[in-house]
Amino acid sequence: MPLQKGLAAVAYTFGSRGGVSRGRFSSLNLSLAVGDDPAAVEENRRRVARHMGVERVQWLRQVHSSQVVEFSRLSSPEPEADGAWTRASGLALGILHADCIALVLVDPVTPAIANIHCGWRGVAGGVVEAAVGSMAEAAATRPEGLWAALSAAIGPCCYEFRGWRRQLPTWMWPFVQQDRLDLPGAVIHRLKELGVRPGRILAPPACTSCDGRFFSHRREGRGGRNGTVLVMKRGE
Repeated sequence: MPLQKGLAAVAYTFGSRGGVSRGRFSSLNLSLAVGDDPAAVEENRRRVARHMGVERVQWLRQVHSSQVVEFSRLSSPEPEADGAWTRASGLALGILHADCIALVLVDPVTPAIANIHCGWRGVAGGVVEAAVGSMAEAAATRPEGLWAALSAAIGPCCYEFRGWRRQLPTWMWPFVQQDRLDLPGAVIHRLKELGVRPGRILAPPACTSCDGRFFSHRREGRGGRNGTVLVMKRGE
């Protein structure tokens, strides 16, 4: 989407195809933490970076937390966090997911962008609120001015979740029907509660468990990870 003059936010979700990994990681696995050949993962990440028109993508060591980090430049080693945001153009933010949601936020006024890993633990622990709050505090982002988009993620058709009364906060209970969790629905609800306008929230396009174009932990067990990458780019 267009931001200030000469700037645009570009987001892309990469599924399981187009890489060099083999076996259960075939072929565009982007995670270094699942047992894949590191050389193959690095090549896959280079391909993603080239597709996004950047030298390198800023990834995170994701731990299902509510930790959100602001970046002004690339950081190495990857910090332990589950959300990243930046006001810097050309800095690509990447989130890994296989059934969880990558939530993209765009503030066209500041401008600023955020990419957030939303599994049930992070959503229950307040990662969405942490991201919106961090942007509001540091960049004066107004929730009603945000645009939000959810990546492909597991849908309530496939997300069996037992023990939810014990593990989920009560506000998430309405999003469980017959022991199946509507995680995208819960994230969308939280965004609306924070003040993001419904017309500015783009719903997930596919269920990762149903759609073979994506890695799915529920469908495959131990396998690869999809990636969603977001960057602000300057026009020519």
